[in-house]
Parts: sequence; C-alpha cells; structure tokens
Amino acid sequence: MPKLRDSEKIGAESETLPHKLVEGWPVQDAADLGKIVKRFRKSQGLAIDDAAALSSVSQDSYSRLERASGGIGTDRLFAILDSLGLEMQLVDKSRGMHAATSEIIKRFES
Repeated sequence: MPKLRDSEKIGAESETLPHKLVEGWPVQDAADLGKIVKRFRKSQGLAIDDAAALSSVSQDSYSRLERASGGIGTDRLFAILDSLGLEMQLVDKSRGMHAATSEIIKRFES
C-alpha cells in the first residue's frame, strides 16, 4: 500500500486510506445517488431488469435506489455499484471540494 501524506490519513490512530481519492460525483442525498446510478446504467445500455440481474438484486430494490423511494441494504447498494463499475468514497467535508470552494468564495466576498 502506498504511503499517504498526513492529510490523507483518518482516525485517531492515523489509519491510512486504501488509496487516494479521485474526482467523482458529489452525493448529498439518496436522490443524487439514484440519478448517478440510473445515468451509469443507461450509459451501459442496460434495462433495469438486466442491471438488477447482473447485480443479483431484485428489480424492485434497484428501482427504489434509482427513484430514492425507500431504503435498500448496504449489501445491495454495494452490489449495484460494483456491477456498474462504481465505488463509494467518503470525503471529509472540511478538507474536500466543498471546503475549498467555500474558502474561495469568502476571499472574493471580502
């Protein structure tokens, strides 16, 4: 595993992340996640029933994720993301893009 800078470490024990974070799509809520999943599914030319079968989840669960209309288990969520070639990354808001953008805005407002 590559050595990470202090800014890339998490937790009180300075546990390192498995790999560096990359640019992606910010997800603020279930609706954002559903839109991204739907966009990726369609970009791969998959009907929802085919995508559900590939990820070994029910069509109902897949549809609920895309519509953000009811929760699905994390195991199902990760199966869907994996079947689309996606992964989830968690970013500390105080160090991520949101913090940087806020700082730039503050400078221009002064």
